Amino acid sequence: MSDNAPQLRPRRAVGLFLVVGTLTPFWLSVSKADPGVTSPAVDLGFSDRPSYISPDGMFMLTTQAGWPSSYIASRTYNSTTGQWDSAVDYGIGIGSSYGCLSPDGNSPYMTYDPQNMVGQNYRSRRVNSSWATPELVPGANISGANHWPSFNGSQLYWTYYYSDIYVADYDAATDQFLNARLVSELSAPGFETDEPWISADGCLLIFTSNRPGGYGGLDLWFTTFDASIGKWGNITNFGPYVNTAANDREGAIAEQAGRLFFHRIDEYGTPHAMEANLAPSRCGWCVPDTDSDGDGTPDCHDGCPNDPNKSAPGDCGCGVADTIGFVGFLPPIGGANATGGSFANPLRAFRLGSTIPVKFMASQCGNPLLTGVHTLAAVKYSNAVDSDPPIDATPTDAATSGNQFRLTDGQWHFNLSTRTGFSTGTWKLVATLSDGGTRDVWITIKK
Repeated sequence: MSDNAPQLRPRRAVGLFLVVGTLTPFWLSVSKADPGVTSPAVDLGFSDRPSYISPDGMFMLTTQAGWPSSYIASRTYNSTTGQWDSAVDYGIGIGSSYGCLSPDGNSPYMTYDPQNMVGQNYRSRRVNSSWATPELVPGANISGANHWPSFNGSQLYWTYYYSDIYVADYDAATDQFLNARLVSELSAPGFETDEPWISADGCLLIFTSNRPGGYGGLDLWFTTFDASIGKWGNITNFGPYVNTAANDREGAIAEQAGRLFFHRIDEYGTPHAMEANLAPSRCGWCVPDTDSDGDGTPDCHDGCPNDPNKSAPGDCGCGVADTIGFVGFLPPIGGANATGGSFANPLRAFRLGSTIPVKFMASQCGNPLLTGVHTLAAVKYSNAVDSDPPIDATPTDAATSGNQFRLTDGQWHFNLSTRTGFSTGTWKLVATLSDGGTRDVWITIKK
C-alpha cells in the first residue's frame, strides 16, 4: 500500500473534548460516555502501527519493523497535501516500540528492552532536540513482560503478558509511579486483554481483546470508569464500524479532533492503519453533555446552565439580561425607536441655531445606569420639513463638545448645538449606549 493513499477527510475542526453519542444507530443504544463512531473506518494507506495520536489528530507515533529490530517513528498530517507524511525515525533507537507521549510532550513512554527481548515499560526524556537513553519506568513494571504503556499525566496503564491490564498512579512530586495493580474487572481468563489507551480525564479506556461477544479475532473494546465504586464497567465492543472478522486492535483517540486510530491485520495477514470518525463532544468522558436550558452550550461549559439567554453571568448574573433598559429620551424630545417618530412623521421640530437638550435615563441589572460611555450622532436625511412649529428649548448650561453624553444628577445629558454644521431638514438622532445598543428619534430643524 502507498503512503499517498486517500485519507479520511475533511477533518473536523478542533474543539474541547469529544461529545459522546450513539456508536451506530442499528446495533447498540449507548449513553454519554461512549465514544460514538459515526461511520465505517477507512484505510489510511500505510501499514505501520499507530500507538499514540496527538489530541488534535495531526501527529502520531507508530511502530516500524518487527521485534527485535522495531523502532518508534512519527508521522505528521500535511494539511496542504491532505496526506500523512512518510514515517520518520523518532530517534529513540532500535528495540523501542508501542510509544506514547506524556501530556507535555517531553517524555515518550514505550516498550523497550533490546537485551532480553521480554519487554518492559521504559521512558525517555527530551534533551534539547533529541531523546535521552530510555530508562525503566520506576514503579510501573511487574516481573515478566510489560508492554504497551499509555500515560495521561495521572496514571499509567499497560499490558502484562497480553492477558491483563495493570495501572500505576503517578506522583509528580517524586516522579515515581505508585500502587501498581491489576485492573481485575477488565480481565477475561483464557482470553487476551491488552493494548490499553487511557483518556485525558481518566474516564475512558480502550483495549484489545478476543473475548466472547466480538466480531471475530481481536476486537477493540471500551470501558468507562464508575467513580462511585472505583471500578471500570460498561465493557462494550466498538461494533461493526470498527471491528471485523479480522484482527482490529491498538486503538487511540485524538480527543480534540474526534477521531479513532487503530491497526487492522486482515485475513491475508496484511497490516493496515485505520481511522474512524467520532461524534463531536465538549464535556469529556466523565461529564454528560446535558444542555439543561437548550441554548446549544452544554452545562459543563455553561456559566448559566438554566438561563437560555446567557452562557456566562456577565454584568448582571444569570437570569438577568445585561442589556441596558431604556424607556425613551426625556422631554423636550420624548420617545425613542418605536415611539421616536419616523422619516415621514418626525417626533419634534426644533429651531435652527438653538441648542437641543438630548437627555435620557436608563437602568442595568435593576439599578440606575451611572457608568459607561454613551455617544450621540446626528444624521441628516432630507431638506424637507414638516408643518409643526419649531421650539427653542436651549438649556442654561453650555453646549456639549465631542460626542459623549455626560452624567448629571442621575441623567445622561447632551446639549446639541445647531448653530454650526446644521441646516433645515429632517434629521435622525442616534444614541449608542455602552452595551452597543442604539436608540433613535426623528426630528426636523427649521428656521
